[in-house]
Amino acid sequence: MRVQKKRLRDSMKCMREALVSSSSEFYEKAAEQIRLNFLAYFKGLSPTIIAGYQPTLYEASPLLLLDALAAQGHSIAYPRVVGEGVPLTFHEHEPGDALEVGPYNIQQPRAASRQIVPDILIIPLLAFDCEG
Repeated sequence: MRVQKKRLRDSMKCMREALVSSSSEFYEKAAEQIRLNFLAYFKGLSPTIIAGYQPTLYEASPLLLLDALAAQGHSIAYPRVVGEGVPLTFHEHEPGDALEVGPYNIQQPRAASRQIVPDILIIPLLAFDCEG
């Protein structure tokens, strides 16, 4: 089962890469649609702590959404990889704060940034089927 899951994951990554590579307009429209859908669904949400992520090359970008949420008074957090096998920590991130390259070449907050516990997590998704 594990080998089958890896093959499926690799296949989905290739499909996503091909889709995003074929049209930068698609990537930009997807980011805008993520923003619009989230803001419509959570309209009137009281200020809270929302964790997002810095997208890698072919991941859908939540950055427009995170900027909009910060402008509405929400606190934004990004994950920080502490070490292999260690749970992620989340650190406060203000627009314009410097990030550093962490393990797996992922942009993450600096260690000195304030650790916070998010109420909502926005995470990248590769694929899903009818069974989840």
